[in-house]
Amino acid sequence: MTIGIYTKDVDNVEKIRRDIAKFYDKDISLFCVEELNYCFDKIDDIKLEMVSDSIQNCKLVIL
Repeated sequence: MTIGIYTKDVDNVEKIRRDIAKFYDKDISLFCVEELNYCFDKIDDIKLEMVSDSIQNCKLVIL
């Protein structure tokens, strides 16, 4: 699974990746995007409050 993340907290991207991978119990690739120009048709697949405090202020999209 590849997840794009929009966040200004780029120092925590690796921690965010580990937290999401642990939540899904599978390996994921994570990359930063500079702009949110994706359709969020699957955004509800991720419940941010269930994953980790580290991504509370992030926008995620499953690609």
